[in-house]
Amino acid sequence: LRSTLDVSGWTGSGPLNITVNGYTHTINTAGMTIDDLVNTVNSRFQSGDVRAELVDNGSVDMRFVLWSPKGYVIEAQGDTPSLPGSPSPSRGGVGPYNQITTVRTSADIGSTDFFGLLDDLMQAVRQGDVEGISSTILPKLDEAIDDILCVRTQTGALQKRYQTSSSRLKQMNLNYNELYSKVSDTDLAEAVTKFAMAQAVYQASLATIARIIQPTLVDFLQ
Repeated sequence: LRSTLDVSGWTGSGPLNITVNGYTHTINTAGMTIDDLVNTVNSRFQSGDVRAELVDNGSVDMRFVLWSPKGYVIEAQGDTPSLPGSPSPSRGGVGPYNQITTVRTSADIGSTDFFGLLDDLMQAVRQGDVEGISSTILPKLDEAIDDILCVRTQTGALQKRYQTSSSRLKQMNLNYNELYSKVSDTDLAEAVTKFAMAQAVYQASLATIARIIQPTLVDFLQ
């Protein structure tokens, strides 16, 4: 929006409403010069959605200009310094900021993921939006960090359970293999030899007992 007349001698007398991207700022221009108005607009819109400038039109002819670096449509109502009818035309599609699609700013932050919050923080830092960073972005970052820590705790507990179960299964498998080896890996020749020796000892023991104890028929009848 560009003023149609010279505003070098303009003095404010009432409220000026500037609407952009779905929100409105009201500025009381009473007693302001045109330089005061430019500084006030630029300080109010720290997100960079609207910028105000004084443009030299030649021969000491100053024009007041409202424009959006992001290509948003601007609407000005109230004590406007010779501005034409609003809203302004859209300047979308020319460069990185002058796009038709709406990008996130601190003024329109909604539900987003952690990386989206980092994008918002980066844009707010570049634009010097101190209020948006302290009141909106940092609390959301704290919540996101708390969520990340909670997920890390749950993941660590599951990982510990998995490691404990894995160690126990490995030990059980080792014990089973050792027991199976004792049963299946028996030396048959050694086992037969030991069996024959035990059988010979048993038979010798029976023969010795039979020689020591020789009962008669009378003993049997008694």
